[in-house]
Amino acid sequence: MSEFETMLSGCSANSATILPGWGQGRATFGGLVAALMYRAVSLSVPAPRPLRSLTISFVAPVAPGNIAFDVQLLRVGKSASQLLCLAKQDDQTVAVMQVSQGDARDSTISVEPTAAATFAAPEQCVALPFAQGITPDFTGHFNMHWAKGSLPFCGSPEADIGGWIRFKDEVGVANIEHLLALVDGWPPAVLPMFKRPAPISSLSWTLELYGDPSVQKGSDWWHYLARTDIAQEGYAGIGAEMRDAHGNLVAISRQTVSIFA
Repeated sequence: MSEFETMLSGCSANSATILPGWGQGRATFGGLVAALMYRAVSLSVPAPRPLRSLTISFVAPVAPGNIAFDVQLLRVGKSASQLLCLAKQDDQTVAVMQVSQGDARDSTISVEPTAAATFAAPEQCVALPFAQGITPDFTGHFNMHWAKGSLPFCGSPEADIGGWIRFKDEVGVANIEHLLALVDGWPPAVLPMFKRPAPISSLSWTLELYGDPSVQKGSDWWHYLARTDIAQEGYAGIGAEMRDAHGNLVAISRQTVSIFA
């Protein structure tokens, strides 16, 4: 069992333990924090509806060790449910997640997503190297192959990136928790514009689910594309899409990041 799945299996509706080696600067990797919080939410309701969207705000850096959860069921409607999860360490709120679940409904409205961007096969793309003490610790748990845009810290004039990602360790059928980690595994799309390393962190993050993650394993390749819509006054808005290896849209991501460069 991979470390990621070990932490998920040990997660309860009230708490989890974050292992060392998943750092992202001075904080724990946000994709892991989001995955554990969503697992706590899922365990808190007897019959959870399908996830439609979730939004997480990273209030303070999350450290390795114990993290406590307070899950609140805000409303259960005829087809949709709203839940709130507070993550706490040392009695301080470190992250807040709002989850929207909804049953499928018949509708006359249908809009197909645009086609997937065309990338070279993963083995033909540039592998993002892992360097202990230089690249974030959590990246050692993923394979990332760059297909679009410049690598981080190249001083590029463009801020769109894309490529392939998968868990380095063999994991089972993908679920929403795996997807959260995979989507957040890629660096913010503005990082190629940086001329040198500088701090950057997620302020808030929204994920919308439109496909079924279980069509693949977490250790299969996933297709990722991110576009920077705007960057000014030390903040950037970044939209991204995650597709399975066949180009089917599974999730849309939206992040506001704080830039200290």
